[in-house]
Amino acid sequence: MVKIRRIINLIIYVLLAPVVGHEEACRYIASGEDKEDRKFLTALMSLRMRGYLSPKSIEEYLISISRNYEISNVESSIHFEYLFMKLEEYLGNLKKSVTDLYTALLTGVIGIYLFSIIVMFLVSNILLKILTLIIPLAFLPIVHTYQPDIDYYKYTKPLTISISSSIPCVLICYILHIDVPVMILISILIFSITFSIFYTPQLFKIFRLLLNIKTRILNPLHELMWNPMNVKIIEMTRLECEINRVVELGKKIGAPWFIARINRLIDMFISTILSILKNNFMYGIFIPIGYILLLYTLCIVHSVSLGKIVIMNLKQTNIPFMYYIINAMISFREKINLYIYSILGSIVTSIVTGKSMYSIGLGLMIIPILLLISMYQLGVL
Repeated sequence: MVKIRRIINLIIYVLLAPVVGHEEACRYIASGEDKEDRKFLTALMSLRMRGYLSPKSIEEYLISISRNYEISNVESSIHFEYLFMKLEEYLGNLKKSVTDLYTALLTGVIGIYLFSIIVMFLVSNILLKILTLIIPLAFLPIVHTYQPDIDYYKYTKPLTISISSSIPCVLICYILHIDVPVMILISILIFSITFSIFYTPQLFKIFRLLLNIKTRILNPLHELMWNPMNVKIIEMTRLECEINRVVELGKKIGAPWFIARINRLIDMFISTILSILKNNFMYGIFIPIGYILLLYTLCIVHSVSLGKIVIMNLKQTNIPFMYYIINAMISFREKINLYIYSILGSIVTSIVTGKSMYSIGLGLMIIPILLLISMYQLGVL
């Protein structure tokens, strides 16, 4: 994931290196308790062994710049402006990479769904059909790599309760001799609805932060200039906890010029995070739309192909009433295949959509919506 802690460490380095030197800035960051805090000290040691002229990561690049400026006795304000420019360039490239990734994700997933239409039309192998649905899950690790971790994922309690509630549902359906496809559908709905109830508070906390980010983060940062000791950002998410580290640093130094630099850096950081999250939402919302159109197309394709199969079988028999038997058997088989495909497709699409927007937990929450839409298109509801 895009580590918020790492970006905040970059911001702290850009603030401190022009003031106290690159070595002292690295030691200050490395004094933290997180494993991300040791990256600057590791980068410093690596550059000393390898040479300052061959930086590989953004940390090493900033350290190399600072060392060169310190040797040249360049004024600290010019030193800061150059580091600021390089950090801005890094965040801009990160934002562009996320946009390119989601463009490829949307194109790839929709392309796979369209390809699955051809596969289902030409090939009747159910394993091959399932494979075309599982392939979109391969995008999840790539999405995870470029997603900012603005808060902690807490799945243990919602998953435990939802699994515990779905198991009795399966047993009751089995005792009542309910058909297996219907039993699977009911158990998935119970699991997803129960998970949603206990996962919603986490999402509500994130949405409240994003809707009120100016009031909760930016306004207190601007207040640092004239009333630094009374400024406190409420630490409800990981993002707020990390930004509070910069606030505390501003309180320690207290100089107006230093706090002005903090405001510039945090403004740039927040706008980058908001832009990434907006792109995630805008691209992610088109994935289920593609799946719904796919399912609608599949229903039409199955109806046409079903009619052709029935006519071909009818021509091979001389008994007229066999038409109704053949029609019923083929309709039932094709309906079950499409029913299974729609359940699997709804689950896969929901997970990919949820992870693209924010998290897999959000994907588990929207499973009932896609399932109900799928069942409506199939004529079950």
